[in-house]
Amino acid sequence: MNIYFIVEGNTESEFYPKFMDYYFEGKMKRVNEYGLATSNNYYLIGCEGYPYIYTGSQKPNYDITALKNAIEEVNDNPVYDYLLVCLDADELSVNERATEFEQYIEKYKREGVVLNKNCEMRLIVQNRCIETWFLGNKKMYATNPNNEPLISYTRYYNVKENDPEKMGNFNKTFTHQDFHLQYLRKMLAEKRKTYKKETLAHTITEQNYLQQIEKRAKGKDKHVESLAAFVQFCEEIKKKL
Repeated sequence: MNIYFIVEGNTESEFYPKFMDYYFEGKMKRVNEYGLATSNNYYLIGCEGYPYIYTGSQKPNYDITALKNAIEEVNDNPVYDYLLVCLDADELSVNERATEFEQYIEKYKREGVVLNKNCEMRLIVQNRCIETWFLGNKKMYATNPNNEPLISYTRYYNVKENDPEKMGNFNKTFTHQDFHLQYLRKMLAEKRKTYKKETLAHTITEQNYLQQIEKRAKGKDKHVESLAAFVQFCEEIKKKL
């Protein structure tokens, strides 16, 4: 069982390998080059953010987008069972982002780039962004915060009781993604923790944190459904190992 991941940026590039190590307990090994995958491996490449995945080039002087290149690399080394594409929804709905994605896949088909039949492509839309998933840790939430702006954020929307994916953007100075990021930073600061997109060490990628967001995704309230979709994918893979 082999998986080729293509993700948006540095935060995802750190989170997904840590979650894979946690969830599969070392039974899925990461390879540093796509051509090195043999059995129970995964390869992951980050795309320096949206919309680079559709519009950029991973290779100098090479007119090919990151996603199109990923399809060709999977075809070059047909040991991969899944091509997993992970994107933020940002200001779009999950369905709107999925529709956009399908439009690019159809465009590549017209250009003669089609994923081989032995590999299944899956899309994970992080709704609204990867930080929205991280807000799912109920144990990191201060029930009675002592500091602004977290007090105001909590009055606006309590992410412990309500689904983080359904939270708005507080006011017009924020996009959804900006607000979810700031909410996370203030929530963790209340617990004397620091969140930096460049490094998730000592916070998000700790085993206890990963356990809590997995628990939230599997909960009866059906919160963070886009994270639940990724966890469900991992469950499917684990059964096949």
